[in-house]
Amino acid sequence: MSTFQIFLLIIFGALGILAVLAFSGYIPLPGRPDAQQFGGEVVLWGSLPSSSMGPFVVEFNATHEAEYSLVYEEIPAESLESTLISELASGRGPDMILFPHDLLIAQGDKLYSLPYESLPLRSFKDTYIDEGELYLAPDGMTALPLYVDPLIMYWNRDLFSSAGIVEPPKVWEQFPALPEKLTVRDSRGNITQSAVALGGVRNTEWSKDILSTLIMQVGDSIAGLDSTGRIVSLLGQSVGDVPSSASAAVRFYTEFANPSKTSYSWNSALSNSKAAFEAGTLAVYFGRASDYFDIVRKNPHLNFDVAQMPQRDKAVRKVTFAQMYGVGVLRASQNPETAFNAALDLTSPESSAAVSKTVGLPSASRSVLSLPEADPVLDIFNRSAIISRGWYDPDPKETDAVFAEMIESVIINKTTESDAVLRASRRIRALLGN
Repeated sequence: MSTFQIFLLIIFGALGILAVLAFSGYIPLPGRPDAQQFGGEVVLWGSLPSSSMGPFVVEFNATHEAEYSLVYEEIPAESLESTLISELASGRGPDMILFPHDLLIAQGDKLYSLPYESLPLRSFKDTYIDEGELYLAPDGMTALPLYVDPLIMYWNRDLFSSAGIVEPPKVWEQFPALPEKLTVRDSRGNITQSAVALGGVRNTEWSKDILSTLIMQVGDSIAGLDSTGRIVSLLGQSVGDVPSSASAAVRFYTEFANPSKTSYSWNSALSNSKAAFEAGTLAVYFGRASDYFDIVRKNPHLNFDVAQMPQRDKAVRKVTFAQMYGVGVLRASQNPETAFNAALDLTSPESSAAVSKTVGLPSASRSVLSLPEADPVLDIFNRSAIISRGWYDPDPKETDAVFAEMIESVIINKTTESDAVLRASRRIRALLGN
């Protein structure tokens, strides 16, 4: 080789070594604070049970024992946010947090962003499902997606068979006819068996998720980014020459609670939708994938199955809502360099697949979801994860109330569907601060 070729080999070899070291965390990366040292112990908080995460952490640490040690601490889901706030205020807290995407706006300012120089945007999009893009910020990634909990359809095989129905509906257009075959009333006209739990709020599990799915399926958004990168309310807004269809989604959802409609099959006097399905008095229940294990535990003799969420007839784009969980690095971490590398390792296809198996929920990794799944239930979970979407929720509890009012105001004829949507949009805009 010529002297020039040898010189080029030396230069490119040195650059390659630096790139590997940078990605492994051995030198500071662009946009990150200078690392005092690499290695040591990093703490991860999450709401997954320690009993199930324990074996995973042991294997994970065995693989990375030469680099660092991961410690997992379980924090109940209902107190994860409040515990994080109080501990950080006291100067304590974890290095990383495994959190649902609907806490991103409320607590996102407490997280570092992994710069695009460390993980290119192209690599992120090729690695994680579409919903993972909720974690993208102008300066990098606020978190790395690990797994998702998608909305799916549960159906009672015995009730369908008794009604002479061979298979569950695949499109929404089939649902209005179901109550005639599956809803049963007593001599006083009270519903004793319901076809589908649609239309309610207080006794309908995941009503916000269900309506979010319907709204996104008609092509509308709820909250997203505007042209300047701000998070804004998009509910009820037309896109170009295409008018909003959100009001049509609200109309469809609420019709099943209207006694004057042939599709009537649900009202506020009935028991909770999940409890009704577990008791065998509800033919179709829409719930998250994580509900499956609880249903089996509470009624192991229930003859039911799962299916993907129904779509619009001839829809080109399939969508279902999902709660996504990602790993973020706290700004308060004393060892952010190691924490970032641990987050990358945790969300790698190998680790993501292991966590998915541990919790029984689908991975957020494209390569993991591309693998064949022999278990028919998990196969539905995985296929639902591929089409999962979410939105920027400014305050989950407050938006629960916003969606509840939007639905109930239509059911009691207080307002029209379009006015209910516009009012909800204004309230979400106020919660977003714009």
